[in-house]
Amino acid sequence: MIRRIVKTLKQNSLAVRPQYLKKKYATLVKKGRPGIYFFVMATSSAAIATMGFIMNSPSVIIGAMVISPLLYPVVLAGSALSQRQWHEFTKLIKLLGYGAVAVVTVSIALSLLIPFQYQSEIHGRLASSPLQYLVVAICSGIAGTFAYYWPRVSETITGVGISVALVPPFVMVGVAVGNGDVLLLSKSSLIVLLNVLGIMLGSMAAFVGIKRYAAR
Repeated sequence: MIRRIVKTLKQNSLAVRPQYLKKKYATLVKKGRPGIYFFVMATSSAAIATMGFIMNSPSVIIGAMVISPLLYPVVLAGSALSQRQWHEFTKLIKLLGYGAVAVVTVSIALSLLIPFQYQSEIHGRLASSPLQYLVVAICSGIAGTFAYYWPRVSETITGVGISVALVPPFVMVGVAVGNGDVLLLSKSSLIVLLNVLGIMLGSMAAFVGIKRYAAR
C-alpha cells in the first residue's frame, strides 16, 4: 500500500511540468466559454437552491452546490490573473457575470411565485462572520486550483464546490430582490463578494505554487 502511494506521488510529480501546466491551462480556458451546458446547470442549480431555502432543506441546497458551474470561472480567473492573462481574465469574469445574472433571475422569479418566510437555512448563513466566509473561500480556491491542475485528483472538485457554496449567496441576493429586503441584499452581496475574492486569491496562490513546483 505504501509503495503504491509513493509510486503514485512520483508519477504525479513527473507529470506536473511546465508544458503539462500550460497545456492544461489552455484546455481549461477553452472550456470557459458561455454555452448551453453552463446556463442549463446554472439555472438548474439556482432553482434547486431556491427551493431548498423555501423548504428549509440543507440536503436540497447541497444538491444545488454539487451541480453548480460557478466555481469553474472564478478559479480559472484567479489562474489567469496570476499569469497576467488580462484577455482571458476578462472573458472569465464575464462568464461569471452571465452565470450570476442567470442564477439571480431564477431565484427572483421563484421567490415571487412562491412567497415564504426566512428560516434557519438563511438565518444561519447570515449569522456567520465575513472573515469566516473569506477564510473558507481562500482555502476552497487553493483546493479547487489544485484539483483542476494536479493529475488524477479532479474528482475532488465536487467537494470543493460544496465547501465554498457559491450558489446559495447568489440565490439569497435574488430572494432579497424578490422580497425587497435591503438588509438581506446587503449581507448576501457581501458574502458573494468575499467568496469570489477569496477563491481568486486562493487560486492565484495555488497556481503560482504549482507553477514553481513544475519548474523545478
